[in-house]
Amino acid sequence: MFTSFFKLCAGFLLLLGRIFHCSYEKISVIFNLYIQGEILTLSGMLPLVASSSAMISEPSGWHFALCVVMFCYATLYIVMRYLLFKHYPPQWVPTFNLCVRDLQKLGKRLHISYVLLNLIIFVVWWLAVIAVNVLLSYYIWKMG
Repeated sequence: MFTSFFKLCAGFLLLLGRIFHCSYEKISVIFNLYIQGEILTLSGMLPLVASSSAMISEPSGWHFALCVVMFCYATLYIVMRYLLFKHYPPQWVPTFNLCVRDLQKLGKRLHISYVLLNLIIFVVWWLAVIAVNVLLSYYIWKMG
């Protein structure tokens, strides 16, 4: 079951690679690490934008405190993005191989397959974190 979905995702990356004239390794690094990483980082900044908007429209101690917390939250995303770039530099094939090795090691520690871990991180977890950031931003904006 997981293998079929993984093959579908890999097929999508192969198609993107053909469209942009990139190897599978290069498009995997660009899409999974850099594009998905940037979208994740931007989603992590949405709650700060929402809390700042709430503070501008209705200044209060509560809104200021919320802004401080959301600033720390956004900063965490920026720091994690920096660490990811540092660990996975834009050297396509070596970075792809390093990512595969990291996933294989982590999968072994967690007693799950590389395929399942890949799907959990790059599909399920990624979508869940973005959904949490969007919902958090929505509720902050709504209550603001």
